[in-house]
Amino acid sequence: MIELAVDKTWVERATRWACRRVQHTIDRSNMNLRGLTERLDDIVMGEIGSAAVAQFLVNRGNCVIAYDEVRRDGNLEPDPGWDLVVGPALDQWPEEDSDVRTPPVSAHTISVKTSRIPKADNDSVELAIERRDFKVFKRSEAIEDDLSSDYESQIYYPLYESKMRDTQNITQTLVATEAVEEINSLLRLGERYGRCFLTGFVSKETLVDHSQSLIEAQESPCWTSWHGGKAKEMWSAPLHIGRLP
Repeated sequence: MIELAVDKTWVERATRWACRRVQHTIDRSNMNLRGLTERLDDIVMGEIGSAAVAQFLVNRGNCVIAYDEVRRDGNLEPDPGWDLVVGPALDQWPEEDSDVRTPPVSAHTISVKTSRIPKADNDSVELAIERRDFKVFKRSEAIEDDLSSDYESQIYYPLYESKMRDTQNITQTLVATEAVEEINSLLRLGERYGRCFLTGFVSKETLVDHSQSLIEAQESPCWTSWHGGKAKEMWSAPLHIGRLP
């Protein structure tokens, strides 16, 4: 695990991505209806998590591209299942005729999941790593069919620090004009999301091997997550098997 301080420039980039996404985002049927401010804040939290991982990798000499920087669908289509692509062959990518959903074969895709540290973990990221999993939803009968990136990663924000306290409402005009500095000020984004924890990365191969080992031991390779009275089936993917490069 490593604590990250997200630079202002990365926070602003993430806010710009979120402004473009929120205008085409609707709440799922199993979610409480959210106003514009809450919807934008939720999206920004995820985007800053992706920006934090990108910053971490760039600072270590890697070439990194975020999908939200190169997407060409006007945010109308679902994401391809990854948030970042990293690799040496990205200097000239994407070209005008490139399929941005499919990076060069020599590059690696990364899915970034972001969460607040669960209340039950007493704002301890160490405890969260012991108890929690990389978030891999069970949609099929084999985990490899539900992994759409080469690597999974997890970002945690301190629970109390990241809550929506002393924030002000965001207007549609601010979103439409991508007024990132004003939005950052009204939502206190730097104060709330500027510090986070990267728990690590885990490869698709490692998760498949872990799942197979559970099956061979006649243990369940999945578990049930309950939120708001709704159940979601998840694949077992313990955070403690992740690694930092």
